[in-house]
Amino acid sequence: MPTLLDLSDETLRIIAGNVHGDSDIPLPSFGAHWENFKSDIHPTVARDYLRLRLTCKRMHRICQLKGLHLRVGSWKDMMKWMSNVPDVVVRGVRRLELRLERPDKENTKLIIPLWSAITTFLSSLTSLEELIIHHLPLCRHHTQHTNLEDLRLPPHDFFPTLSALSIQVPCRYCANTLPMLLVPAAPNLQTLRFCAGYGPLDCGDLLRNFHAVWSMRHPETQSRIKSLIIKLACITFQIVNGTLLAVSRFPSIEKLSLHQYTAYNDLPEAVMEIQEAPMESTDGLAITPRSQRIQHENCAILLLGAIPTLTYIDCMLAIIPHVYTFEKFWEPQLCDRRRSFTEDYQVFSAVRERYDQRSRSSMMNNARALIKLLPRLESGAFWNQDPDNCYEWNRWTWKVDRTQTDLTPVFCHVPIKIAPKFGRNQDGGMDEEDDYGLMDDMDGQ
Repeated sequence: MPTLLDLSDETLRIIAGNVHGDSDIPLPSFGAHWENFKSDIHPTVARDYLRLRLTCKRMHRICQLKGLHLRVGSWKDMMKWMSNVPDVVVRGVRRLELRLERPDKENTKLIIPLWSAITTFLSSLTSLEELIIHHLPLCRHHTQHTNLEDLRLPPHDFFPTLSALSIQVPCRYCANTLPMLLVPAAPNLQTLRFCAGYGPLDCGDLLRNFHAVWSMRHPETQSRIKSLIIKLACITFQIVNGTLLAVSRFPSIEKLSLHQYTAYNDLPEAVMEIQEAPMESTDGLAITPRSQRIQHENCAILLLGAIPTLTYIDCMLAIIPHVYTFEKFWEPQLCDRRRSFTEDYQVFSAVRERYDQRSRSSMMNNARALIKLLPRLESGAFWNQDPDNCYEWNRWTWKVDRTQTDLTPVFCHVPIKIAPKFGRNQDGGMDEEDDYGLMDDMDGQ
């Protein structure tokens, strides 16, 4: 009777790959700053694969250690990993989450040896493709220092295989500095998530700086970054313009996610507003930065036309309708008369229907304008504040139907509702000393 072991090595390798839990997790596993999903990185993801590997010598030979997940929650754990774990296991790590505790606040002289140890540890993970950084023991911004100017990049690229990097540290100064220390050491980086504008540099300056450092380190190659996920602290026309012009320096850029979280509010806010176009219009795109409610007819070309390689865009473009209503339903009161209630309800229904129609029409018209502006565009998203709750957002996704001669956007039938609890984000928006304990409490929830 045929058994599993009668199959060829290649077939068994394919079967084992489907058993591995990492095969179902996208790369990157993280999303935009408003997406507070539970992390997919977990050490047990390879449990079934490892059990299959232990069944016999042949399966042990075929099932090489790969796709392993690692969570390092303390400095002690990292040192144990470096000294005790076999090399074959170290080489099998594909995804890593770092939550390293801070050293003694008063001993700032430890920063350089700590950085050296961290780069040595990261260099040992030769198959690492995804890295999420929650905390690093390098912050000293509770002292007179406002950056990590003493730290230097090692001469070698300690991220040779890294494809996705997410910097989610709470300290606003560290959030500005770490991209300069990490991105140039990742020659194959394709997805970068970070926050900017909370420290001394705005987003455009930060992008230009680490792009310049990367280019000096790799003069014969171009940056491979395809996706940028950026959290901004504040919005003005100059900041948005500078950011998008800096993004255009990346020749391979295809996907851009840009969201605003102000320093005094950890909830998402619109980056750009799209004034509602007339229902019969097929043009539109009167886009202005969120803090400047001034229609600027050429603003769209100025802001978005500089990046013609984009295939996906979610810059929290908010549709601003001309008609508002903030009532979900019309509730009768004991003091109402039947006639007056009926009349009021009819007025409410007409206003609400008009709001929904004009909002959808405006999104459709502006999506068409974006498609004309960005010839490679394949999908995107629009946002509007929920008419029933101004603290909630509705996110409408759409794709380009290229089967038709006239490229047409196809919208989802039901938007995603982003509630404050889900959309909240505090990356890079805090003074480390005061709020580090708060972040630890949140991470433990």
